[in-house]
This record gives sequence, C-alpha cells and structure tokens, in this order.
Amino acid sequence: MARSTRRLVSRRDRPLKLKVGTRITSANVLWVAAILMASWHAILCGQESKEACPCPIGTDYAASSALVTVSSSSTQPGLIVCGYLDKRRDKDSVIASEFGVFECRSNKPILELDALRSASVVAQANGLFITELTYWPFGPGWKWIDVPLREFVIAAGAPPVVKERFVLNPPRVLPSQIRAVLRDFEALRRSKVSSRDEARQLKTLENLIGRLLVAALSGDTGASTAFRSMRDWLNSLERPNAGGADLYDVAEDVYNAYAQSKGDSRTKNQ
Repeated sequence: MARSTRRLVSRRDRPLKLKVGTRITSANVLWVAAILMASWHAILCGQESKEACPCPIGTDYAASSALVTVSSSSTQPGLIVCGYLDKRRDKDSVIASEFGVFECRSNKPILELDALRSASVVAQANGLFITELTYWPFGPGWKWIDVPLREFVIAAGAPPVVKERFVLNPPRVLPSQIRAVLRDFEALRRSKVSSRDEARQLKTLENLIGRLLVAALSGDTGASTAFRSMRDWLNSLERPNAGGADLYDVAEDVYNAYAQSKGDSRTKNQ
C-alpha cells in the first residue's frame, strides 16, 4: 500500500494570526519568538534522532524501515529494529517479519528473524520485548491462529543482554480427536496422491500436518510415531509436494523445540 502524501498540519505549524487591532508589544514579540524556537528545536531533534540511529548500511536491512527504536542515554547505546512491517499497533509496537535488531551505529545484529517468522515487537523504556509467533490449528475446531512460540527480552546496554524463553502452550485434545487424525493420515497414505490438483492436495496436507502436530504435542505415543514417519512418506511420493514438505520442516522444528523444552528426548525427532 502506497504511503499517504497528505500532511497533517498541527496547530504549532499553522501561521500565527493576530487579530486586527492587536497591539504588538515586546511581550508579544518574545512570545512569538519562543514558539518559533520551540518548533525549530522539535524539528532538529527529530532529524538528529533519525540520523543518530539509522538502519545499518551494509546489511540486508539498509533499505528497510526503522520499525521501533529505544533511545540512547549517556550510559548506554540505543536499539533499533529494522525490517518489514506487517501491522503497526502504535509508535512503539508492531507486528513484523524478516527483521533484525541492532545497537545504534552497529551493523552486527543482536537478533534476526527471517521472512517465515513473524513477531510482536514492543519498545520499552530500556529495551525490547519480542514475542515470536507461530501459526497452527490451536483454536477451537482446529482453527488456525497465531500463538506465542518464543519470548525475547533485549535489555539495552554495553553489550545488550538477550534472554530467551520458549513459551508454546499447545491446546488439549481429546482421545477421539487424536484417533480421527491418525485415521485421516492412514487413509491419505493408502490413497493414490494425484498431481492433477496440487492446490487441493496442498490444502489437505497442510491441515493434516497441523492437526498431526497438535496431536503429537499432546504426548500421545501413536501420534508422535505417526508425526515422525510423515517425512519418509512425503519423500516417497512420486511427485513430492514442496509446499507440504516446507510446512513439515517448520512443524518438525516446533515439535523438537517443544520436546527439548520439556526435556523429553524420547519424542524428539532425530
């Protein structure tokens, strides 16, 4: 969407109007001068702020937008998040993907998320609070929704301090739901996968991968075994479905990370 070129004029930007007959005194002159000085100070400070902490040159984000910033202080450098905006909630809070976090005047990223990973980014007084999101059928009736996957707290400093926490909270599923997913997977494996309608095939695979992941995350042994066997089945197809394989890669990463967070090496994919 193209940016609007309409400029909102604040009261401070509007030309000063004196009523006819207003007597120009030294007090009036000083008052006008004070307003003009304040306006120029605000403009110059804004320009200086942008120049003091730009998106770093020589990185993949040099031509991207500054999404949020944390101001520098006399004791610590500021932080800037550069990347691609999905949604702005306010000046200090965005949803973004493919972005990097940098110290001001540094081209070394503190944290990066690629284009397949989106996150909520919130600027706070002394740092950033970032929640990586993941999209799976965690909602009622297998509804696909964004859910928190990891949290990153980045405290400004020299150097910055990064704390990471895995926060995925899978939904509860009923034994009957797990049995239905396993039946669907077995039926798909026994069927002849046609290449005539790849869009429909991909949608079927996406829904099955998502539901099977949820079932496996519940700790059910049969669902975990079926989930781990899915890669071999996808690779065995005469005409592999690239979209389905890519989604399974993401699902496998989520599954392994969850297993590791629970200390469950028995269910972790090798």
